[in-house]
Amino acid sequence: MATVKVYSTPACPYCNMAKEFLKEKGVEFEDVDVSQNQEAAKEMVEKSGQMGVPVLEINGQIIVGFDKAKIEQALGSGSAEDTVKKVTGSDFIHALPKLCEPGLFLQGYAGGQATAKEQDTQTSNPCL
Repeated sequence: MATVKVYSTPACPYCNMAKEFLKEKGVEFEDVDVSQNQEAAKEMVEKSGQMGVPVLEINGQIIVGFDKAKIEQALGSGSAEDTVKKVTGSDFIHALPKLCEPGLFLQGYAGGQATAKEQDTQTSNPCL
């Protein structure tokens, strides 16, 4: 699961839009009000180089402003376990039998997107 922190202020409309977007996606996040927490405001500026909000930190990636495409991309770059769960619908231990079905293997891990690809089972099945 993605680790998400949103640096925001209550009066910022783009902050509210970003938080609403994350809620619609079912993403849990830590909301940090930098207007009330000067230490967090300093941390935000050190990480982003910006004084404006919103600033989102998703899995260590900094996104300045409300940019849906960048947010979705960052959310898609979870752990390998997250990718296995997306592809197979189950956790890693329960996914092993499914991943080792004849002719099926995971190809690539770019931007958190793994794809299942049919291959000749005698030459490319990593489970043999």
